[in-house]
This record gives sequence, structure tokens and C-alpha cells, in this order.
Amino acid sequence: MPEFLSIALYEFKNNYFNFKGRATRAQFWYFVLALFLANIVVQILGMIPYLGALITYAWAIFTLIPSLAIQVRRLHDTNKSGLLIIVPYACIVLALICLGLAFACESFAFVTIMKILMFLALVAYIALIVFWCLKGTDGENKYGPVATIGHFEMPKKA
Repeated sequence: MPEFLSIALYEFKNNYFNFKGRATRAQFWYFVLALFLANIVVQILGMIPYLGALITYAWAIFTLIPSLAIQVRRLHDTNKSGLLIIVPYACIVLALICLGLAFACESFAFVTIMKILMFLALVAYIALIVFWCLKGTDGENKYGPVATIGHFEMPKKA
């Protein structure tokens, strides 16, 4: 089994509901890669008549919590609050509310606010990606000790 898949499966199995602590870049990006590849398979299975939609929705629900958990732990590794993952989702929810108000009130102002909120959501997603790419803090930070990759040895620093 490829190392990235072993690490991703370890993270999925052992940290399913774990929002505390830290996750290294390797843990995070290996998890993202494995999830991306699994999503391709699920999308192919999603083409099965009748059963496909059930498979797709079940997979989305099944992977939601561990995906959020590893995002939070990755932010913790860079010494940032895990609550930052809420920002883009909050912007999108508010934008959808503005869209509904725009239709209900027939007001162009709500459409403008919605566009601004969607732009802010995009900026927030880009910021999150940048944070996920940053090197974690050396040594212990307020979210715990340096993360280890399960039973795998972390590379030694020169």
C-alpha cells in the first residue's frame, strides 16, 4: 500500500472526530489526496441508476466530519484557530439569505451584498489554502505538541 494511503487511512480511522491537537502538512495533504481519489471512484459509482445518488450522499455525509477535523487540526499546527474554517461557510450562508431577500423584496441592493459576500468567501478559501500550506510551528504551541504521523516516523530536521 502506498505510504500516502496508509497515512490517510490512519488519519481517517484514528482521528475521525478529533478536532483537538495538530496535523502536519503531510497528514493533511495525504488525506486530501486520498479523499480526492476516493471521490473520483464515488462519482463513477454515482452514475449507477437509483443507487448512485444514495452512494454519493452517503459518502459526503461519511467524510464530512473527518474532513472538517483535519482542516481544524492543520490550522492548529500553524497556531491559528480552527474556527477560521467557519468564515467562508458563513459568507456563503449569508449570501444565500441575501439572494432570497433579493427575490422576495425585488431589491438590487441584496444582489450586490450577495456578490460581496461570495467574493469574501472566495478570499477566505484562498486564505485557508495558504494557511494549510504554511509550515507548522516548531515545538509545542497552544494547541499541543508537534504532530506525529501515527506509527510513521517524522523526517528528522538537519
